Amino acid sequence: LYTQAFDGISVEEQENETNSLLNHYRRLIRIRKEHPAFFGGKYERLDTPDGTYGYSVEGEDYVLWVIHNYQNKKASIWIEDDSVELLSKKKIGKKVTLNPLETIILKYHCLTSE
Repeated sequence: LYTQAFDGISVEEQENETNSLLNHYRRLIRIRKEHPAFFGGKYERLDTPDGTYGYSVEGEDYVLWVIHNYQNKKASIWIEDDSVELLSKKKIGKKVTLNPLETIILKYHCLTSE
């Protein structure tokens, strides 16, 4: 089976759609390339509520939290501090509500003491 014209799944049709699957994967690849900690950072499991899974990855001057809600209902989590959610580029407060099957990637900048 081949794709049909204007079925929404060709590259040409997804190219300019901000929320398309194509552009979502492009964002994930960009985030991975911009954060070498994903390749060689220190991973630690986060204590997250039931139905969620989270881990932190420590980079040179930042920490990333990746949190997955793997259930079919919303889940709320409390986070340590203000951070930036890298997929949406929005600043996040103390409480985050994840939609069903949603993943977020939070970035915290570390203060370095000299």
